[in-house]
Amino acid sequence: MTRARAAGISDFKSRLRISGTLRRREGGERGMKKIGNGRALLFLLVLAAGLTGWIFRADRAQETLFDGRTFSAEEQVCLLRDIREVSQGHYRFCFYVVEDCGPLTLSLIHLPSFFLSVNGERVYEYREEEGYRRIVNCEIGELKPGKVILDLETEAISRDANLYLGNEAAVARLASANQIGQALAMGLLFGVAIYGMTLYWNKSSEEYLMVFFVYTSMLMIWGLCQQEFSGLAIPGDLFVVLRSFFSSLTILQSIHVSVTLMKQETGRPFSVIFSWYGSLAVSFLYMLLRLWIPAAGAVASALLFFTSGAMAVFVCLHSGRESRALMIGFSVTQCLRILSWMADRGSFADTIYFNYFRTVPIFDLPFVIGCMVTINIRFAGKFKEAEELVRELDRKVEERTEELREQQRKKRQFMIRIFHDLRSPIFILQGHMELMPAETGEARENLDIMKDKLSFLARMTEDLFLLTKLEENKVLFCEDSVDMRKLVRELGASCRLACEQEKIRLSVEAETEAIVIGDRIRLEQALMNLLVNGIHYTPEGGELALSLRKNKGRVEVRVRDSGPGIEPEDIPKIFQQYYHKDRSGKSASTGLGLSIAQEIIRYHGGTLTVESELGQGSVFLASLPEAEFFS
Repeated sequence: MTRARAAGISDFKSRLRISGTLRRREGGERGMKKIGNGRALLFLLVLAAGLTGWIFRADRAQETLFDGRTFSAEEQVCLLRDIREVSQGHYRFCFYVVEDCGPLTLSLIHLPSFFLSVNGERVYEYREEEGYRRIVNCEIGELKPGKVILDLETEAISRDANLYLGNEAAVARLASANQIGQALAMGLLFGVAIYGMTLYWNKSSEEYLMVFFVYTSMLMIWGLCQQEFSGLAIPGDLFVVLRSFFSSLTILQSIHVSVTLMKQETGRPFSVIFSWYGSLAVSFLYMLLRLWIPAAGAVASALLFFTSGAMAVFVCLHSGRESRALMIGFSVTQCLRILSWMADRGSFADTIYFNYFRTVPIFDLPFVIGCMVTINIRFAGKFKEAEELVRELDRKVEERTEELREQQRKKRQFMIRIFHDLRSPIFILQGHMELMPAETGEARENLDIMKDKLSFLARMTEDLFLLTKLEENKVLFCEDSVDMRKLVRELGASCRLACEQEKIRLSVEAETEAIVIGDRIRLEQALMNLLVNGIHYTPEGGELALSLRKNKGRVEVRVRDSGPGIEPEDIPKIFQQYYHKDRSGKSASTGLGLSIAQEIIRYHGGTLTVESELGQGSVFLASLPEAEFFS
């Protein structure tokens, strides 16, 4: 078996192992999701059964007072049964009181306009056109022992209407709790609407935020319409229309919000129905059916609530980890809606507590809270993804930076070797040129040019070699006491002859005794580069000044020339490598002297700066820390 064939077989086996591992992992994830969805569906069934059982138990626990029976003062609130219709639109209920009863209140649930009389005396009048109220509390005062006759004049008593007789204080507590619940529910809906609007305003790319904001705003509007305070009351006929419209719209839009948050595809027909325009059209049609064709409206109502129940099952089957809260909230809301729909058909819910509960717009609050939690989880997941992305980018940037550093290091190493290897042949060439005879004037002129260019090449090679080693921190610096006064004077003496040849006046001021810690040879090299630069740019008849001073613990060496100066835009460039702008017609500079001087002074803990004015010359200032023992 060849080596290539063996490697191919090994790679094939490796791919098989990886593929099998991925299939097992995907199968495990699908299995876990099925288990989670099964638990969610079981939760829905248990929730529906629990709520139904609780309401049935509350119904059985509701105290009941039948026509012709005795009312006890100890009873808090009783449901009135067997109300007789005396004539069309005239209903009567009789009961007996055996002892004095405190103030009593008659609560009438979901009745149209009516007149209430007690023992033939009219005590209350309610007109729907003045403002619809689902619960009307009529105070009938104290009752003496004997027979009590309640007469009710109204159009008709529907099967979902109820009358409750109870102690005034007990009913007042229920009414007060009801108003507090309404205020809290409206405040919560308002806060959630602001929450959705704020999120969408700052993150408009997330389309589900707009869907959630509009849904919560719609709930808030419908909640305001249900408030029974006098300032917000609306006529009964208009309330019936709005109730038909919003009951459909809230169900359809809750499904729309659920599908959008879960990122589920429902197909073209369902997506059209659950869209905004589809929901408005269906709700408008449902409203017309309820008003004009009651029988068809009943069928549409059953279909609508059956759809909401089926959607609850769908949400349970397709909910993931991040949408568990949405599933729970949606399931609770749909169960409450279906129970309310069943109560309207007279199936149960004769308890006064459930009737008061229905007047508080909180059926959608579990779903709204579930949406909020799901949105927060999704945003937290996005933040986590962003943090992971940032960490990954930081890692890649760090890796790339390290690669660039390594490339720079290898480049500098390569340059050091090149410059080091160039020094030997240049040195040999210079030696052989010195020995070459120049028999004619032309040969002597050519030889001088060759020597000059070779000398320039040698200086450039030395400068490049030194600068590269400085950048690599491979230059060893001595740490000795350097007498700067002596060094400056020696530099002035060394440059005096060159200044005389260039017809430049040189002045040296070094009267201050100053000591720095460093490498004398390197400092001399740096300052000499500054002087050579000054000579290079100072014209004939100009002046070059070298001075030494101390200033606040620093030793300052200034080199001032009377050259043409530096243009402001060129000042930041003069310390760059290879930068050279000839302003004097001379061309002996390699363009590396200032860069080398800056690196050397920086290694000594100093700074090198320049000030220049066009036509007035330039001043280079080398500032070094003075030796502590001397300062």
